[in-house]
Amino acid sequence: MNKQQEKAMQKMLISVQQQLEIATEKGVPPNLCFTAVIAQSAGYLARVEGRCDAAAILADLHAQVLALPDQPSSSSVSDALRMH
Repeated sequence: MNKQQEKAMQKMLISVQQQLEIATEKGVPPNLCFTAVIAQSAGYLARVEGRCDAAAILADLHAQVLALPDQPSSSSVSDALRMH
């Protein structure tokens, strides 16, 4: 990953964490928040990075979210996103 991609990924992760915090404060169920974040992240990978494997990444991340505890933290999702 080059520096520009790394900066873009950092900005996306910060945005994801902010969105999760806002949604949690508003009482949105965590799994619904994470599903939306995953879809947004896969779209980002396809659109910005030109990744043709975005659908596979989406499926993998969704499986990871389903395996998270009932009240996962935003850092759990951030860690999952960083792996891709």
